[in-house]
Amino acid sequence: MENASQALIIAGTILIALIILSIGVYLVSNYRQVGESYEQTKEITEITKFNTNFTKLENKEDITAQEIITLKNFAKNYDEKNGTTTTVKYPNISEIDAEFIKENATNDNGKMNHFKVIKCEDTNNDGRIDYIEFIKN
Repeated sequence: MENASQALIIAGTILIALIILSIGVYLVSNYRQVGESYEQTKEITEITKFNTNFTKLENKEDITAQEIITLKNFAKNYDEKNGTTTTVKYPNISEIDAEFIKENATNDNGKMNHFKVIKCEDTNNDGRIDYIEFIKN
C-alpha cells in the first residue's frame, strides 16, 4: 500500500510538472507572437511615415524647386541612416542640387516655376517608395 501511494504521489507530481511546463511553453510562444506582431506593426508604421513624405506630393501641381531639394535631402539622409536607395529625379538632370534651384526655381519672367510628380513608385516591392520623378508643370 505504501508503495502504491508513493507511486501515485510521484505520478501526480510528474503530471503537475508537465502541466506547468506546457503552460510555460504556451506563454513563451504567445509572447513571441506578440513581439513579432509589434515589430511588424512598427515597421509598417515607419514605412507609412516615410511614404507620406512622397505621397503627399502626388496630386499637387504647385511643388517648388525648394520642396524637391528638401525631399531629395530627406531621402538622402534616410538612405544613409538605413542603407537604402531612394531616387528623386528630374528629367535630363543627373543631380538635384543647388544648381537645380538656380536654374529651375523661376522662369524667364521671374515667376516661380511649379512642378508635379509624374512617377512615384515602389520599385523593390518592399512597401517603401523608392522612386519619384518630377516635371515642370
